[in-house]
Amino acid sequence: MKDSFVIKPSDAIVSEVEQWFGFQDSDPIRIESDEIQHLVHNAQNVIFVEATASGAERMQKAISIIEEKAAALAPLCTLSSDTAYIIQLVDSPTDQMRVEEMAAVTEWLSSYQDGKDVAWGVSRRSTQEDSVCIRMAISNLQMKI
Repeated sequence: MKDSFVIKPSDAIVSEVEQWFGFQDSDPIRIESDEIQHLVHNAQNVIFVEATASGAERMQKAISIIEEKAAALAPLCTLSSDTAYIIQLVDSPTDQMRVEEMAAVTEWLSSYQDGKDVAWGVSRRSTQEDSVCIRMAISNLQMKI
């Protein structure tokens, strides 16, 4: 799945989103189908963005890429949602995410989500040794005022 902003998504998009999140039984924290169904069901819009970064401050770099992509895909909206967020963090078995990186993501997301539903997933994939990837899906983005 490419980065995209979908207006009035149908429930048929669920299987495509499941493939994008790449369910694997070995994932430490797995995103479930019902969480994706909740995200999409009756949504006015859904944004899908992915960012990969490596090196020093890799999580902060990935967060910046997510924000830039979201701004380009939906320039009249903020990442604030009226409904739900799904975020999947992907690292490699040889260079797993560190506590401070998870804290950075939690702090960043809390500035947007304000008590809304958030589903988390953590996956381990064969990637570049020091890279992390953030996959994020957000429904019912709010318009900028």
